[in-house]
Amino acid sequence: MCRRLTTAEAARRLAAEGPNRLPMRRAAPWWRRLAAQLVHFFALVFGSASGLAFVAGLPQLGVAILIVVVPNGLFAFAQEERAQHTATADSPL
Repeated sequence: MCRRLTTAEAARRLAAEGPNRLPMRRAAPWWRRLAAQLVHFFALVFGSASGLAFVAGLPQLGVAILIVVVPNGLFAFAQEERAQHTATADSPL
């Protein structure tokens, strides 16, 4: 059974506890967020594969792998930035 909160109880809780808001966290610098996209597990695995391709005498393969990994990291960074801006935008509440 659902019990309704009275106006008096809501005012008492507001005075005692304060408004129901999450504290704002300071965002990491953009270069650190970008670096995080480029050093996650799969990016490191593919980066290692690229390095091994260069060592094995297959520079075309090494470059091809980097051509996929770097833009993927940039795209993921851009998507995360857009999502963060949307999440922190002023809401009507």
